Amino acid sequence: MGNCCRLRTAIGHAGSKWCGYPGLRAHNHPTFPISQRSRRTQVIRFHRAKFPVEGKETNRKNTEPRILQKSEEEQAFIGNEADYPQNPINAFHLLYRIQRDWPKAHSNIKCDSCELDHSAKDFDLSYHAVQKQFLGLPSTIDVQGAADSVLRLWNVYKFDLKDFFDGIISDTKTKPLSAEEILYIARRAETNDDLYEAYHWLKELYRRYKNGEYSKSDVTIGTVAKALAGVYDKNGMPWKSLELLEEFKSDPKFSRHIDYYTTRSETKKQDSGNPLFKRLIRSPAGRKHHLTYESLCRGEIKVLNYGVGGMYEPHQDPLGYRIWEAPMPSDQDQCKGSGDRIATWMFYLSDVKIGGATVFPLIKARVRAEKGAAAFWYNFKRNGDQDYDTQHAGCPVLLGSKWVSNKWIREEGQMLRRRCGLNMDDIDTMYSNDLQVQWLS
Repeated sequence: MGNCCRLRTAIGHAGSKWCGYPGLRAHNHPTFPISQRSRRTQVIRFHRAKFPVEGKETNRKNTEPRILQKSEEEQAFIGNEADYPQNPINAFHLLYRIQRDWPKAHSNIKCDSCELDHSAKDFDLSYHAVQKQFLGLPSTIDVQGAADSVLRLWNVYKFDLKDFFDGIISDTKTKPLSAEEILYIARRAETNDDLYEAYHWLKELYRRYKNGEYSKSDVTIGTVAKALAGVYDKNGMPWKSLELLEEFKSDPKFSRHIDYYTTRSETKKQDSGNPLFKRLIRSPAGRKHHLTYESLCRGEIKVLNYGVGGMYEPHQDPLGYRIWEAPMPSDQDQCKGSGDRIATWMFYLSDVKIGGATVFPLIKARVRAEKGAAAFWYNFKRNGDQDYDTQHAGCPVLLGSKWVSNKWIREEGQMLRRRCGLNMDDIDTMYSNDLQVQWLS
């Protein structure tokens, strides 16, 4: 059999068994033949065996073995072609890899620096013929629809998520979901504002990473942690984001949050220090949904810049008046009558080469001036007395420039939350979890 015939046999024009997939029909997309599952693998295997990769074709050399291995692993689970897509995990596997991997394989074989031999040309023609015959390969919308279907099934039937990640539904076993696929589905849930689903999927994925699973995945544990932190943030729980990304100190509560706020967000925060920009940003307290105090006192966020030699003397954040007292004339209009600053968030928005740390001299604690570092503490004890141990200061900047953002939580909306303990000296074991959270339109 000649090269062209062998390739066309691999592409498989006849005898295809047809099946529909979640998401395809919903978007009026033609169904896709299951027999195409092996085309990519057979074409790449044939091409590599007949025409060895030359040294100059580094992209093809690095990519083809991984694509081939992935296809071979997936095909080991296919079995009966007619039954394969009836499993929602299989259906998602197929759509995900065809939509994402087939174009990569095509562009890899037909790279600009690669000489198009006979088999590569034949594969290119066959690839476009498949697209024309089936009105294109599955699209991003199709993969999103398949992910939505998987989430819907889990939400309705509440099957064990650990088993589902392992490819198990009831007594049926198939290829496990990869870390990339799980992350894709979880992010799809977040995009749909299904934060409950996104939380559970990301939490289980994060647990597995901590247990050493997915060690060969291209997805890092940092990527998963940041995705889970983002879900916490959208739920109005940014303190959980900080706790997740590294609990740093316990009294006051510090957390280091590396690269959590995007460069764009940080730039906007820095720009907001200019009065011309005014309220261009959303608070770190939550971008889409805000906590109660954010709607009551949205002006109570400060962005400060310290140049070389810039510092802040030791001080306390409380203003010295309570919610039942008359508002201070100097208070901002948004915050009048909202009480004192019961808690503080502080975020570093830039790195400082030398100096600029925030220190708490009475408890001998320090937060270095590192981009993404953050600290949270209560300014009052549970019994209502001011906690003077939270006195803090900003050390002088020796080299560099320091940008820092402060967010203060006022008393209003928090009155029944952080209640007194059994004795007046009780300390906090749970911190910002006690604060009032409320969805706002």
